[in-house]
Amino acid sequence: QPPPLYSSAVTTHHHSLLRLLGGVVMSHVMSRSLHASHTSRSRAQVGVCRAALWRTSPQPKARGGNNSSAGRTHQPGGRSFDSAPISAATSSSPPSSSSSEQCEEIVLLKTVQEGDALPDVKLSYFDEDGNMREVTTRELFAGKKVVLFAVPGAFTPTCSTRHLPGFVKLAPTLREKGVDEVACVSVNDAFVMDAWSKSVGTQGEILMLADGSAKLARELGVELDLTDKGLGLRSRRYAMLIDDCVITHLNLEEGGAFTVSSAEDMLKWVDDNLSS
Repeated sequence: QPPPLYSSAVTTHHHSLLRLLGGVVMSHVMSRSLHASHTSRSRAQVGVCRAALWRTSPQPKARGGNNSSAGRTHQPGGRSFDSAPISAATSSSPPSSSSSEQCEEIVLLKTVQEGDALPDVKLSYFDEDGNMREVTTRELFAGKKVVLFAVPGAFTPTCSTRHLPGFVKLAPTLREKGVDEVACVSVNDAFVMDAWSKSVGTQGEILMLADGSAKLARELGVELDLTDKGLGLRSRRYAMLIDDCVITHLNLEEGGAFTVSSAEDMLKWVDDNLSS
């Protein structure tokens, strides 16, 4: 049996090695993550912003005592579902002045703004012949002026009774004013979007796009977390005017509110700014 002092020294040495190894692994993972994020976002021409994540370094556990090191909580994407700005993930309590603190930088996708390029992602829809098609946003919107509006979910009350019907009614007028296409997108599959279109009676006026995996919502930075309501990850409500894949006008709601993204709001902007 090794003497107590020898055992204590070995244990301390092992802990030091584990901490060093953990730091090397974390540095490698963060480097790979930042590189991948930078590459993909550059291709989509979407900006990024930095948020600071403060965490308290773990304190050594005393013999016979309790380990009081606070854990960290982190929200996916670093965003609250009902607010536009990105909020940094923080520890469960503010770091105390006596603690050893470390600041880590994490690259997060910012919320889309006017002047940004529309991310090039795949969406799906059913054509007039009843065939499901998969198409990229670039293929859909290149060289066109398109009104794209998003809803939190198909068949939900506000979306079904106000948002979608409003655009169905005003789509012909928008086209007369110089809009080439009016499209609706939601984090639903193409089958649900097709059934919803028939239920509301869009009569071919609206292109019903399915963002089934929320890829577009994530790339735009407009995720809406409705997990507590049993709806999972959805999209915030918005309406935008896209001119040749560039967002020239954006009415983005707080969460699922319906105050600035109606067809009437978009028509007013088109009347004031878009020549036919």
